[in-house]
Amino acid sequence: MPTDAGTLQDGQIIKHVPSAYSASQISQWLSRIGFPRSYSDVEISGGAFPHTLDHLEMLTRLHLIAFPFENTEMHYTANHTMDVSPQGAFERLVVNHKGSYCFGQNGLFMNMLRGLGYRAYAGSARVNMTPEDVKNPPKFTATSHMVVFVQPFKGSNETYLVDVGFGSTGLVRPILLSDTEGNTVMGTTATEKHRLRRGVHPSSSLEIAGASPSRADYLWTLELCHTKSDGTSLPWRLLYTFGENECFPIDAENASLVISTKPEGIFWNNLLCIKYELLDDVDPSDEEARAKAEAERRQVPEHVASTLMFKYVMFGREVRRNIGSSSVTIRTLGSDLERIRVLKEVFGLDLPEDARVHIKGRAPSLDG
Repeated sequence: MPTDAGTLQDGQIIKHVPSAYSASQISQWLSRIGFPRSYSDVEISGGAFPHTLDHLEMLTRLHLIAFPFENTEMHYTANHTMDVSPQGAFERLVVNHKGSYCFGQNGLFMNMLRGLGYRAYAGSARVNMTPEDVKNPPKFTATSHMVVFVQPFKGSNETYLVDVGFGSTGLVRPILLSDTEGNTVMGTTATEKHRLRRGVHPSSSLEIAGASPSRADYLWTLELCHTKSDGTSLPWRLLYTFGENECFPIDAENASLVISTKPEGIFWNNLLCIKYELLDDVDPSDEEARAKAEAERRQVPEHVASTLMFKYVMFGREVRRNIGSSSVTIRTLGSDLERIRVLKEVFGLDLPEDARVHIKGRAPSLDG
């Protein structure tokens, strides 16, 4: 059911909410992600940052490149938990140059946006555990993911979905909150695109009455489509579903605690790390990678080519480099010590080598 384009239900306005971060912390974050212009604490406090859609897209891209999506804190530390509180996330990402998963990433990003003058709030999502199975109803998790709603324009209720914390198949650009047919955004390259649709939870106990149900009866869904190397498009896959209710810090911290301590699920059973990089920064000595990068650039206008990305993905014993539709294994890990070294070499995560003692006996250990 198509809906009126680009707004929250009933055209709601997001309020200006104070950031959890000081102007000094926001300035540090801008410097850490490599924003091309520096802003003083006074300028940030005075609202000098231009909170435009173009800047929102740039901030999203720079944040994704600066901070890997990872859960090493869950396995290579003594307490085996992820600190996703605002100050904990700032310390880990901005000060210690590490990463986090959705609650830490999107929580920090949302508060940085608030401090720069954007009107934003967090929402909760349920992840589809069977995205490859497009013929059957999705199987959703509990509300285990966080997304961010943003209204960038002064006096306007036009709303965008932003997500810097989903991992390797998530959004890399803001998308208008609309399920109209033409509303798609490109992913890392032109071989990947996202769209929004509306639907009901397959296990819902509520009966949707009437031929024209209201927007309140429907949840949003984020979908992904990949184009193969031969140019054919794969079916759209449903990644996650979400409503417009607000996710508060206590909700995020409690959900993260369950994820990091309950002995099940992808984060409990795996150590994973995903790092985005600009396609322009592909290894110049790797002829195969350079050729693939150039092929991706040729598919888009010149002004878009500089925004294209690729990613390194560590999952299990494999480290892969994904450029467009190409995915190549570049390392096969034999031990936890090797993994810690590769985390530094490839992903920029500097962990002490003796941290491997903390993963011993846990499901993701490579040493058994």
